Amino acid sequence: MAGFVVACGGTRPPIQVTGPGVVFRGMVTSVEGSASVSEGETCEMRVQPTDDPRFNCRVQVQCGDEVLYGFPGAGFNRCATSEGDFIGARDDYQTRTDGDPAMGWNQTRRLLLVTDSQPDFRVVISMAAN
Repeated sequence: MAGFVVACGGTRPPIQVTGPGVVFRGMVTSVEGSASVSEGETCEMRVQPTDDPRFNCRVQVQCGDEVLYGFPGAGFNRCATSEGDFIGARDDYQTRTDGDPAMGWNQTRRLLLVTDSQPDFRVVISMAAN
């Protein structure tokens, strides 16, 4: 991925993942629209640290062979932390705005939501305690 031009001139290097991160597991509890996953399917969410203070994590959600969120070059977020552990993230922008689905994750509530409008779908995943 190439760097991009910043407002003051020059380029900023792309965000780099700095470690393997943590894998959280869950199960699809609700599907609406034309999602490519089914209720009862198991999913994994990998949350990795990055070298960027603004987007301090990269999130990828995969159910079976299907990546729902965090396609290559995407999934960078500002994750909430508690005692050094990632506990949540939120990306409000869907494919029409930024090229990938929206995502909301709250590990305290053990809830993960992935939504999009292109195609139109909503997937709710109940996360296991880690």
